[in-house]
Amino acid sequence: MKQNGVSWRSIGCKGAECAASGRGRFGPQEKREETQKQKSAMKTTLRFLVMVLILGALDASGATRYVNVGNPYPEFPYDEFAKAATVIQDAVDVAEAGI
Repeated sequence: MKQNGVSWRSIGCKGAECAASGRGRFGPQEKREETQKQKSAMKTTLRFLVMVLILGALDASGATRYVNVGNPYPEFPYDEFAKAATVIQDAVDVAEAGI
């Protein structure tokens, strides 16, 4: 049977005949190698995406900082409302430093 200009053998291809012709049970050796390359590329892509998700989840956690303009006694690191910063930039600076 010919398909797209390539001769394909049916399941009946066996032994030395298949090896000599370069075709396996389901088609040319090149087709199987291409399929294996595609599977390998898909696995690599999947591994990359999993790593990105894991690393993103690790970096996504963060502390909450509070701001209250009317707070008479702001207290570093502004991690409770009673200790809230009076200026938003102070809380942002502490958050960026990772404290």
